[in-house]
Amino acid sequence: MSGDRVVSAEPGFLGETTLTATFGEVSGGTEVAPVFTELPPGLRAEDDEARSRSSLEPLARRFGAD
Repeated sequence: MSGDRVVSAEPGFLGETTLTATFGEVSGGTEVAPVFTELPPGLRAEDDEARSRSSLEPLARRFGAD
């Protein structure tokens, strides 16, 4: 688990977010499943999950994932 403190002038974004990532073996690689909890009220879990996917996609392309 990892805790990240969000720094922002926007009060709805202040606070700490918890990211729990699970890793599973799949054919041809590893599946990464990030789950965000304890989000500040101005953040949505689906937005953080979408950002995580967009961060992981270049890694998947780089290392040959389908």
